[in-house]
Amino acid sequence: MNVEAVRSCQEANSTLLLGMADTAKVTSNAIKEALEKGSTSSKVDALKQLIRLHVNGEPQNSMIMTVIKYAVPVDDHLIKKLVLYFWEVIDKRDKDGNLLNVIILICSFLRNDLQHPNEYVRGLTLRFLCKIEEQDLVEPLVSAVVQNLTHRVAYVRRNAVLAVHSIFKKFPDLLPDAPDLVETFIGNETDVTARRNAFDMLAVFTPERAARFLIEFKDTNNMSEAGSCFLMSVVDFCGQMIRQNPYDRAKYVSILFSVLQDKAPAVRFQCAATLLNLSASPTAIRQATQTYIDILKSHSDNSVRLIVVQQLELMRGRFLEGLQDSLMDLLSALQDSLIPVRKRIINLAVGLITNKNIDFFIQAMKKELLCTQNESDAFRTAVDLDYRQIVIKSIGIALLHCPKAAASVLPVLLDFVSDDTSAAGEVVNLIKVMLQDHPEMRASTVEKLIEVFPSITLSGVMRCVLLLLSNHAESRSEILKVLNLIMEEMGSLPLTLPKTTTSIGCTVEALNSSGHADKDCAKVRAMTTVREDGTYMTAYTTTPANAGVSGSGADISDEQDESTKLRSVIVHGDYFLASTLADVLPKLVTRLFIKFPEEVDVNKEMQSNAIELLNEILRYGTDEGTLSFMEDDCQERLHLSLLLLANPLADFLVDIHQNSSEGSVRPYQGFGKTKDDQKLYGGSDGFNHKNNLPLCPVDAPLFFTQITEGGSGGKDAMCTMEAADSVMGPECDGAMSLDWDSNADQFSNKPFLQRIEETITLSGFCDPIYCEASIEVHQIDIMVNWLLVNRCDQLLSNVTIELTSLCGMRLVERPQSYVLAPYGSLQTRTALKVGAAESGVLYGNIFFDSPQHRNGCIILNDIHVNIMNYVKPAYCQLSEFRSKWGVFDWENKVEIVTSKRQICDYIDFIVNELNMQLLDDNLEGYNGEKQFASSSNEDDAKSHEYMSCNFYARTIFDEDALVNVSIEHEPNGMISGVVRVRSNVKAVAYGIGEKLNALQRAGC
Repeated sequence: MNVEAVRSCQEANSTLLLGMADTAKVTSNAIKEALEKGSTSSKVDALKQLIRLHVNGEPQNSMIMTVIKYAVPVDDHLIKKLVLYFWEVIDKRDKDGNLLNVIILICSFLRNDLQHPNEYVRGLTLRFLCKIEEQDLVEPLVSAVVQNLTHRVAYVRRNAVLAVHSIFKKFPDLLPDAPDLVETFIGNETDVTARRNAFDMLAVFTPERAARFLIEFKDTNNMSEAGSCFLMSVVDFCGQMIRQNPYDRAKYVSILFSVLQDKAPAVRFQCAATLLNLSASPTAIRQATQTYIDILKSHSDNSVRLIVVQQLELMRGRFLEGLQDSLMDLLSALQDSLIPVRKRIINLAVGLITNKNIDFFIQAMKKELLCTQNESDAFRTAVDLDYRQIVIKSIGIALLHCPKAAASVLPVLLDFVSDDTSAAGEVVNLIKVMLQDHPEMRASTVEKLIEVFPSITLSGVMRCVLLLLSNHAESRSEILKVLNLIMEEMGSLPLTLPKTTTSIGCTVEALNSSGHADKDCAKVRAMTTVREDGTYMTAYTTTPANAGVSGSGADISDEQDESTKLRSVIVHGDYFLASTLADVLPKLVTRLFIKFPEEVDVNKEMQSNAIELLNEILRYGTDEGTLSFMEDDCQERLHLSLLLLANPLADFLVDIHQNSSEGSVRPYQGFGKTKDDQKLYGGSDGFNHKNNLPLCPVDAPLFFTQITEGGSGGKDAMCTMEAADSVMGPECDGAMSLDWDSNADQFSNKPFLQRIEETITLSGFCDPIYCEASIEVHQIDIMVNWLLVNRCDQLLSNVTIELTSLCGMRLVERPQSYVLAPYGSLQTRTALKVGAAESGVLYGNIFFDSPQHRNGCIILNDIHVNIMNYVKPAYCQLSEFRSKWGVFDWENKVEIVTSKRQICDYIDFIVNELNMQLLDDNLEGYNGEKQFASSSNEDDAKSHEYMSCNFYARTIFDEDALVNVSIEHEPNGMISGVVRVRSNVKAVAYGIGEKLNALQRAGC
C-alpha cells in the first residue's frame, strides 16, 4: 500500500496525530532490539514508539511477529495495555482485504487475557474487543466474553456487557441470544454502570424488553436511588418511546415523575426538559417548573443557573400560566445568586406578573432594593448600580399592573431620590407617574420630598423634584414649605463665585490675607481657564470689599456654598436648573395669591423673596466675571417669570398658569381651551379651523423630530425621533399644526421622514400662495395631496388648482374653488387615473382673486410621477426569462457609471432602486469577496472579478421588465459594465433605463 493509503487507514482508526520530536532518530532495528532483549521499561518505550510511528503514517506491520513473540507473553499490565493499543491501530488486513495469517495467532493470547485472574486485564481486553471489526478474530472469543457476564467484579461485568453489545451489533450471527443473555443479566445486576450499559443495549435492539424491565424495576425499587447514569438512559428511552407510540404516554410520564425525585441536577434538568417536550398537562408543567427552580436555588455554579433561567425564559412562551403560579418560588432564588443571575431572574419575573402574585412581587423587589441600599459605597460596582436600576424599573412595570400597591412602595422609593446614580432619575420618574394616578398620596409625598431635597446631588433630579413640588403642593403650609426650602437652599444673597485655586496651589483667601490685611481693601479673585491650544491661564480680578454684602450684611462662606447643593449647582453654571426655578416660583406664588388671598403680608413676602432670587440669578448669570454666561433663552425665561411675579393676580396670567398646572400633570388630557377662545386674545378669525382643536399648555414640552438629543441632525436623526409622533398624541399634533382642514390627518399613517422626503415644493415663499404637494400611488390610482398657504395679509377667494397631465394620466374630478384667509392654510387633494406604466408629468397653475378684484396666477413647478411606482418585483424561471429575452424587441442599454467599488453593492442598488428580483439563486449570498478567476496576487484577482446576473419585475398592468447586468472590476479598483433592459412595451424599457441614468447622475 502507498503512503497515502496507509495514512488514510491509520486516520480511520485514530483521529489524533502524535508529535514525533522525541522519536525522530529511532530506527526499526533499535525498536526490535528493545523488544527482544530489553527490560520491561525498554519494552514499554519501544511499544509507545511503535504506536506513534504507525498512527503518524509509517506502517509497522513488519513488527507484528516481534510483538507476538516478545511483548504479548509478558505479564506486565502496562505492556498488555500497550499491546492492545498496538493491535487496535495496526492494519490487520492485506492489500486484498483478507485477514493477515499472523493475526490469528493472537486469538489464544486474547482468550487467556479474557480468563486472566486480574480483573483489570480482563476489562482491558473486553474493551479492546468492542473496537474490533474482524469477525474471524472475534468468533473464537465469544464464549469467553459471555462467561465474563457473571464475573464477581463489577468492572469486568461493565465491559463484558459493552463487548456483547458491540459483537451483537456488528456480527449478530455470532451471538444470536445476546438479548436473552443481557435481559437475564440486567435482572440480577446491582452495579449502576453495568445496569446502564445493559439497558442501553436492550433499548436499541429490543425496546419492548427494556420497557418491561423498566416497569418492573420501578415497582420494586426506588427510582431516585437507581444512579444518575442509569437514570439519564431511562430519560432518553422514555422520550423515544413516547415519540414512537404516543398512546403509551401515561406509562412513561409516571416513570419520568419518579426520576424527578433524584438528587443529581443533570438528571433532573434533562428529565424536566423531556417532560415539557412530551407533555402539556398542568401537572407535568408544574413539576418541571419546580424542578428548574430547585436547581436554580440549590446549584452553586452560576453558569448552570444561567442555563436554567434561559430554559425558564423559553417556557414562558409556551407555558405562561404554569410559570405565573411559581413566581413566588422563582423570586426566592434571588437570595443566593450573583448579580447577572438576579438580573435575568427579574427580567423573567416581570413578564409573569398577575393580579394574584403582584403583592408578593412588590415585596420581593422592595427587599432587593433595600439590600442594594445597605451595601457600602466601597463595594458598589457598575453592575450593582445597573441592578438597582433594573429593580426600580421592574417596580414601575408592576405598578402598571396593580396601582393599588403604590402606597406600600412609595416610602421605599423616596429613600433613593438622593442617590448619586442614574437610579435616582428612575425613581423620580416612577414617583411622578404614581402621583398622577394616586392623588391621595400627594400630600405625604410632598412632605417626604421636602425632607430629602437638601441631600439630592444630581441636577436632573433636582429639576424633576422641584417640578413635582410645584405641581402637587396645594395647601398653604405645603406651598410655604416649598418656597422656604428653595430660599434656604439658595442661601444668602448675592450669589458669588465658588472658591477657586490659583495655578501655584494657593487659595484666593490666602492671597487676600497675606497681601491685604485691611478689611476695606479690594479682594483678589483668581479664575483658571483653558486656552484654545490646551494650556491653562489664571486670570485675577479685584472686587470691592462690600460687593459681596447682602441686605443682612453677611457674605456667604465657602462652607455654606458647599453645603447647599442647589446654590452650588447654579453658581457653577447650570442655568437649566435656574430655568426650572423660573417655572416653579411663579407657579407657587400665583397659587398662593389665588387660593389664600387673606394672608396678604405672607404672600407679599414670598413674592418679594422670589423676585429678589430670580433677579440675583439673572445678574449673576450675565455678569462679566461669571464662570459661565447665561444663554439667551434662559434669560428670556427669567424675564417672563419676573413679569408674572410682578402681577400674580393678572387674569390672563392666572388663567394660563392654572391650566399649565393641570396640564403638567397630564399634559395632553382634558385641556379645556379650544380655538374658539382665540378671539378673546386677538387670534385668527376662524377660517379653516378645527372647532374642537385644543390649545397646548404653556409649559408643555415641544418635540423636534428633525434633531436628536445629542444635536446631530440628518436622515438618521429623523428616523430615531419618529417615535415622538406617537408620544405627542393626536391632540397635541392638532395644536401644533398649520390649521389644516379636515384632511389634516391623511399623512398620519406614514413616518415623519418619509412624508418630508416625498414633499415637492411647487412655488416660492415670495409668491402670494406657497404651494407644496406629495404623491401617493395606489395601483392605477394617483392621489396628489396639496398644501396651500396664504403668504399675504389679504383674503384670497376663488383659489383653484388647474392641472394638465401627460403620459397616460387623466383627471377624474373637476377642480374646486377655495377661500384662503390671511396667512391661513389649506390642504386638499386631487385624484387621477393611470392608463399605462410610464413616467408621467403634471403641469399646474393656481388661479385666485384678490380683494381688489384682480385675478392672479401662479405657475407651478412640474410634478414628475416616477415609473417605479408601477413596477413590482416578481419571479420567473430562468428558462422563461431566456425565452422572453429572445422575443422582446424593446431594449435600453445603460453603461454603468458609479462610485461603488464592490460588485455586491451595485447588485443591491439595482434590486432596491429599480424594484427588481434577482433570479440567480446562487448569487443571493454573494458578499463581494468571491473570486471568479484565480490569481496569485490579490490585486490581480480583484481586477479579474466579474459577474453576470438577471433580474425580473412586472408592472401593475402585467407588463414584463427584464434586466441583465454584466459587470466587472477594472485594474484601478472601479467597476464597469452594462445594464440592459428589455420589455414588450417601449415605455417600460425606456422609463427604467432613464430612471437608472438619473440615479447614476445623482451619484449612486
